[in-house]
Amino acid sequence: MAKRLYVAGFCFSPELQRVVLIEKTKPKWQKGKLNGVGGKIEPEEHPIDAMVREFYEETGVIIPAELWTQFATISNDDWIVFFYKTVSDKVDEVRTTTEEHVNLFDLEMLHSYNTVPNLQWLIPMALQGDVLMGTILYNNDGT
Repeated sequence: MAKRLYVAGFCFSPELQRVVLIEKTKPKWQKGKLNGVGGKIEPEEHPIDAMVREFYEETGVIIPAELWTQFATISNDDWIVFFYKTVSDKVDEVRTTTEEHVNLFDLEMLHSYNTVPNLQWLIPMALQGDVLMGTILYNNDGT
């Protein structure tokens, strides 16, 4: 069976003090938690194209592929997630376009938000300068 492929992206404000996040309604383990904007990669779609498409579908804002930078990949036996980052003054234009609400969040308050657990280290990783792209492998039990 082929692995399920996903993208997730973090769009930061130009001053690097705010980030666009989405309040998830699905899957069940993410319900009510904040996560990066993203979703499933369609068949025959490249991850960067999925990132552009998903961000537009969920925020109403187009950020071209050349402005996104892949900074991490996380995988296990069943799935792979490609993580992207960008900095844009378009953060103030995001709006909720699906049943999952998007908004800007203050990075200084990140620790106090109800996020999916890996955001507490993925966002600082994304904010580091020129970081070598990392690959993190998880066992099916999350360790």
